[in-house]
Amino acid sequence: MNIKELERELGISLHDAMLRTLTTDLIGRTAELVLDVCVGDPEAPPGPDRERRRRGRLELTDVEYLAVEPPDPRYPYRLPGSVQVDSCDADPALSSRYHMPEGTFAGRLFVTDWNSFIHFSARNATLSWLEPE
Repeated sequence: MNIKELERELGISLHDAMLRTLTTDLIGRTAELVLDVCVGDPEAPPGPDRERRRRGRLELTDVEYLAVEPPDPRYPYRLPGSVQVDSCDADPALSSRYHMPEGTFAGRLFVTDWNSFIHFSARNATLSWLEPE
C-alpha cells in the first residue's frame, strides 16, 4: 500500500502532520516515522474537531531510497520539538535516477519548518496508532 492509499483507507491526512522522529534500519531496509497525524474533520468549523491529531507510527518497508535534504539555513531549524510535514508526490528528477522494482512507490514529505524535503521510495507503507482514539 502506498501513502495515498493509506490516507484514503484510514481517512487521515498527512497534510500538516507533525513529525516527531525518523529512524532507519539500513540492513532491514525500513524507515519509521512517528507522526502526530491529522484525524480531524476538515469540514468542521475551525477548532478542536477540525484540528484533532493522533500519534501514529508510519513504517516504510523494502525501502529503495531515503534522502533527507538539509534544512534551509535561513529557517529556524534548530528549534526543539516536532516539525510540520506535508505529503507530496515524488520528485521525478530524483525518482527517475533509481530502478523502481514493480510494486514500489515514491513520495516525499515537505518539511515546512526546514523548507526542505524528505524523499523516499518503498514497497509498502503501514500506519499503526500509538495512542487511543
